[in-house]
Amino acid sequence: PDEPFLNSIAVKIAALDKQLLTLEKQIDDLPSLEDDPLAQLLLSRESPCWFSERDVYHYLARQDKDAFRGLVNELDGIAVKDSTAADRAMIMVDKPIFCEPVIFQRGDAAYPGNSVPRQFLKILSGPKRVPYTGSSGRLELANAIADPQNPLTARVWVNRVWMHHFGNPLVENPSDFGLNTQRPIHHELLDLLAIRFINSGFRTKALHRFIMSSSTYRLSSIVPADRKLIEQSSVDPDNSLLWRANRRRLDLEQMRDTLLSISGQLDVTMYGRPPLITDESNYRRTVYAFVERQNLPNIVQIFDAASADTSTARRVTTTVPQQALFALNSKFVTAMAQSLTNQLTAKTTPPKIGQLYNLAFGRTPTPEEIQLGTVFLQANSWTDYAQVLLISNELWFID
Repeated sequence: PDEPFLNSIAVKIAALDKQLLTLEKQIDDLPSLEDDPLAQLLLSRESPCWFSERDVYHYLARQDKDAFRGLVNELDGIAVKDSTAADRAMIMVDKPIFCEPVIFQRGDAAYPGNSVPRQFLKILSGPKRVPYTGSSGRLELANAIADPQNPLTARVWVNRVWMHHFGNPLVENPSDFGLNTQRPIHHELLDLLAIRFINSGFRTKALHRFIMSSSTYRLSSIVPADRKLIEQSSVDPDNSLLWRANRRRLDLEQMRDTLLSISGQLDVTMYGRPPLITDESNYRRTVYAFVERQNLPNIVQIFDAASADTSTARRVTTTVPQQALFALNSKFVTAMAQSLTNQLTAKTTPPKIGQLYNLAFGRTPTPEEIQLGTVFLQANSWTDYAQVLLISNELWFID
């Protein structure tokens, strides 16, 4: 990092250290617990006046609290926005003093009731359940959740992986496997996938391979003129028995990465600081795009991306006019269309149309499509024609 950046960090840290020293001096001036019975009463953990050092901030005077919070926010701003700031990641650590949970009477935190030991759920633990001691219990809880003897975790995970491959999950509500959710039609399939997932050592790649190599996954959503299939359509119009594939639109991340890949602009660089998704020079995979929760761009809102404020088990898919308007007027889509046409090497119209179809759809155009394209190009540019292909249903929907 450059010297001005280091200096600014040093100034902020020095200011924070000064405030911390002031707080420590105030703490040192408190009476000793060993010599003062009144201090023992007031400052012990059992005292109603006790609070941890982490909570000191909440008891500062308004002026000190505002000053402290301002300095911390400035440091966070530098760490997030400065291009020369060091990489960082959020981690979780135990508190110095572990919490001893209790049951709040009638849900009121002001009326603590009986204590509850930190331990896993009884219904999933069996008779050998042991309370967590010597730590916060987070690691033990994680190990219990991922224990091969706990079938619920495997069922939930394979259900969500299935949902991403087929559009619909086996269990209708991915976040509720209780009695409020209807029993899945293919519950034996759910158990089979869960057992294979556990036996493979919780390897998701093996789960993907097993699902995607199945004949069910390779079905088409297009129903041919077959009498038996037509009868099946009348018996099972919702396709709950999976006799065909469900047509579904690419989600936001898939759509953006597809356009970047077809146009030859996809940046597959891994790691590093994520750029804003609205940055016109950002051609990295969408999984690395940075989205500001307080300032959601239009592309995120109109293409049903998950909320950044809440946990979303299953996205809602909508079809609204704003999506088509974005595809027609977006600078991003126009830039991808221009990049696509820059890859054309043929000299005459029919071969160039063939190249576009091969790049966009991976197939050869039909004679009728070549004729329609030729007519369109008499009044429009190649970039306009490439944009038409990039926003077509054939590209945006999976059949």
